[in-house]
Amino acid sequence: MESRLTFLLVVASLFGAPAVSGLPLVTIFSKAIRYFASGDAAAAAPAVHNGPPAFCNDLSCPRFQIIDKTLDYELRRYEAVQWVSTNTSEGYSYTVSTTRLFRKLFKYIKGANAEEKKIAMTVPVINLINETASPRQLEMSFYLPAEKPQPSDPRVYLTNTPKMLVYVREFGGFTFGYRRWEMEAKKLTAALDSAGITYHSTFFYTASYNSPFTLFGRHNEIWVIAK
Repeated sequence: MESRLTFLLVVASLFGAPAVSGLPLVTIFSKAIRYFASGDAAAAAPAVHNGPPAFCNDLSCPRFQIIDKTLDYELRRYEAVQWVSTNTSEGYSYTVSTTRLFRKLFKYIKGANAEEKKIAMTVPVINLINETASPRQLEMSFYLPAEKPQPSDPRVYLTNTPKMLVYVREFGGFTFGYRRWEMEAKKLTAALDSAGITYHSTFFYTASYNSPFTLFGRHNEIWVIAK
């Protein structure tokens, strides 16, 4: 338990979260659960902006343009973006899988690369989820704004997403495993189906913008790629 807490505190510092090491772990998560259950976790929709949106929390994040916005989603245009990625198709739970993938990418930005270079944390941390595969396929990626050294770990690799139109559903609070992500993804696709919008239906992305120790003002997104 102590080693897991230490790792989470390091992750929290990467995201620029305030130090909480003086609080008992049970206090941290009890506050998080009460916050999530209170219904106050809904994320405010961002306005059209010229610079990085507030939910990037002063960390580097991909720029985008808002094309359209409804009560259920917004349509964004992203330019081509480079990421560092790793994946798994092993039959572990979502929580176990994402923890293992995060550790691999965390090591990359801490110097496990060809140049032994440390790279600042960025957002969002995205997960590409293919639910049509059995077991479910999962690819996690960190955004790379500039520095792109080759990974030392053969299980970690550089990837690119092309220019794309993305339907985005935003929501707040803690996700606590896969179920919340799945629920929000279904809400997004239901809204798109109702509007007669076509999209790539065999996969979707989750996007996380906060340290695990950010208790308030959390921002999460589901991404579905337009056809």
